[in-house]
Amino acid sequence: MNTQIINTRWRFEYLNEVKKIIPKSPTCIEIGVLEGKFSELILTHLNPKQLHLVDPWQIGADKNSPATHYSGKISHIPTAYSVDNQYHLVKNKFNNQIQSKSVVLHRGYSYDYVESFDDNYFDFIYIDACHLYASVKADLEMFLPKLKTNGLMCGHDYFNDPRGSNFGVIQAVDEFCEKFNFQMAILSKPSSDWALMKKQY
Repeated sequence: MNTQIINTRWRFEYLNEVKKIIPKSPTCIEIGVLEGKFSELILTHLNPKQLHLVDPWQIGADKNSPATHYSGKISHIPTAYSVDNQYHLVKNKFNNQIQSKSVVLHRGYSYDYVESFDDNYFDFIYIDACHLYASVKADLEMFLPKLKTNGLMCGHDYFNDPRGSNFGVIQAVDEFCEKFNFQMAILSKPSSDWALMKKQY
């Protein structure tokens, strides 16, 4: 039986709806962090037992996609574009939480760390790394075993980029739902955050 999609507008509204679905003190991961602005919102609104933050914090390219850059008006942007200064900003911003181990930094790509987590580990997985189709597809499928049965598979930028880029988030997410029996639970516009849950029968 399909549930109706919950529509929200802003990221804090989106996270408040997420909070109603996942357990209290959830175990969370954000893949693609940059300066940690959304990480702060996760900490504030979800109050996780532990938040894992994964980002290479270097200029590079995700190996799961053949393209090294986006296209269209953002063709100058490589698929990995966070930098060392942002890593240190995040490290300083969450210094207290890192010391208490409620925040754990993982400097590298998603595929570098996925096998370091047990299966059925996360209540909330948020994917905001390389937005090319092959990379989003790979992240979704790699991390699926790490998601708890009633957890939420989530992410950012579920939209058609008006800049003419080769974003493939919509295609990857829709195919994932069809292949693995998930459905859209929460969709936020204009912030373009999304949350998927396993279909219930």
